[in-house]
Amino acid sequence: MKCQDFREVIDSYLSDELLTETNHDVLRHLEVCADCRREIEVRRDLLAQIRSVVKNSPQFQIRGEFSGNLRARLKQSAAPKNVFWTSGNFWLAVAAMLILTVGLSIWFVSNQTVPSAEITQKTENSQPIFLEDTALGDHQN
Repeated sequence: MKCQDFREVIDSYLSDELLTETNHDVLRHLEVCADCRREIEVRRDLLAQIRSVVKNSPQFQIRGEFSGNLRARLKQSAAPKNVFWTSGNFWLAVAAMLILTVGLSIWFVSNQTVPSAEITQKTENSQPIFLEDTALGDHQN
């Protein structure tokens, strides 16, 4: 890494935004270049002073009302939204399914090919069938 390359990435380096490989390149360069070591120390001191001024300045502090409003909004947005089963859509879907089930049941029962009364009548009038005799007759030696 050359000094020009170092100057291009120094702020990213101080903010821990570089890839590991680039960090290693910066560290290797700092080992051999005294000018860049001085420059990085100056920048670190400058950043520390800026952070201190911003942190201690009442002008840059978060106002209490803003903080309270932000917390209230976060709680409101984190609250569960209108859940499907508590909405009208859920009950509408349940009603539709019940109507569909009842309708299909009625249709199925009314469209049977042989009414149950006819089955009962045929069973009472029919003569017994002796399946044993028929089956044994097929297998006689």
